[in-house]
Amino acid sequence: MGARSSERVAVAEKLVRVGTSVSVRVMKSKGTAYLLWLLSFFGWLGFHHFYLGKYVKGIIWIFTGGLFGIGAFIDLFTLGGAVDQYNTAEELKTIRATAINRLS
Repeated sequence: MGARSSERVAVAEKLVRVGTSVSVRVMKSKGTAYLLWLLSFFGWLGFHHFYLGKYVKGIIWIFTGGLFGIGAFIDLFTLGGAVDQYNTAEELKTIRATAINRLS
């Protein structure tokens, strides 16, 4: 677990101690995403897209073979950023929920 993940857990624990109702969201792992990319025949089956909640894109990857291999190859370089983007969006949802709960 990286430093940023432990910071997120510490912030969530602090919010829970303050008495706010916060649902702790599970962050996605880059290692798991790359493992799924590898296990789906180097991205051709798009398992990593399902992991990140991009179901339509995952189905497209299955039926087109990762956009004929080109998209699967590009995913090799962009997957880390996609995981970061997913985690940031989840973190923002938690922050917004916390802010709304504090205002209520």
